[in-house]
Amino acid sequence: MPGVRLASPNAAEARLFLGSDGDPKSDQGPLRVHGARGTRLGELWGAAAVAVTLGERGALLTRPRSGDHMYVHRRAVHECPAPRAPRR
Repeated sequence: MPGVRLASPNAAEARLFLGSDGDPKSDQGPLRVHGARGTRLGELWGAAAVAVTLGERGALLTRPRSGDHMYVHRRAVHECPAPRAPRR
């Protein structure tokens, strides 16, 4: 993956890619943990950005060598209106 623009591992993949086979409960941990993992993966992979996906919690967008992370909340499906058929 060297030089990829955006990588998007899920929380468990990010943990495993960094060589940790620790407690999977840490995948539900604080956002700062996921931010640090995403930042480190970006550095290792030479990625422009890493979005660590967190399932129902959304995702955390990170950049290498940066402590600034952007949390992207997952919108609930019921908040998105279904498209309407055109009237005739």
